[in-house]
Amino acid sequence: MSHTPGPWRVLPAEVTSGWGLCVGSDRVIVAQIKGPKNAEKTANACLVAAAPELLEALRGMLREHDAITIAAGGKPGVTDRWPERAAAARAVIAKATGTQV
Repeated sequence: MSHTPGPWRVLPAEVTSGWGLCVGSDRVIVAQIKGPKNAEKTANACLVAAAPELLEALRGMLREHDAITIAAGGKPGVTDRWPERAAAARAVIAKATGTQV
């Protein structure tokens, strides 16, 4: 599964139930948050707009983590909690991409 390439941005949009926010690229709207703008809706739109960059940043962190782990002979990384955090990161990436860990 693939997604609309980023970067995405938040744009004001007229929707059937009043003014709202759209999240999209130059080519496509990927989400609409309907109704009058307020702080919560704006925060939600900003979070959605950041999704492609968040996903790529998390993937980059895991690549670095895996490289460090391999270099250390498969031993846990910087802290004892790294394996748990890496597993959680992989689960979030799987959720975001519709794949299995």
